[in-house]
Amino acid sequence: MIERTEALTVLGLAGEAGEEEIESKYLLLAKRHKNKGDDEPSYPGGPIFSKVTEAYHALTGYRKLEVEVYEDLSRREKLNYVFEHYGPEIGFSVCLVVLFLLVGYGIFWLASSF
Repeated sequence: MIERTEALTVLGLAGEAGEEEIESKYLLLAKRHKNKGDDEPSYPGGPIFSKVTEAYHALTGYRKLEVEVYEDLSRREKLNYVFEHYGPEIGFSVCLVVLFLLVGYGIFWLASSF
């Protein structure tokens, strides 16, 4: 990680720059760098974009998310994972199956009453 003063220098900002200034400067550099490679400067004499991204992450406190490997989870964690990510779909499917069973039972009941 780079220090705050170095990160501000890379972005071309003053020492008292706020979050909005940091974000707007990063977006401006990102737009300038849109069609260039990561190891090319955004403009002649400008910083390399990978360095700009590193400075932005240092200033905003960004950290990469830890990747969960599904196979390494316990049985309870796997169930929590499934219900957390697919809970509404599971609930809707169960309701749909119950509805079909009730409609089928109603049709069977009507047909047997004649």
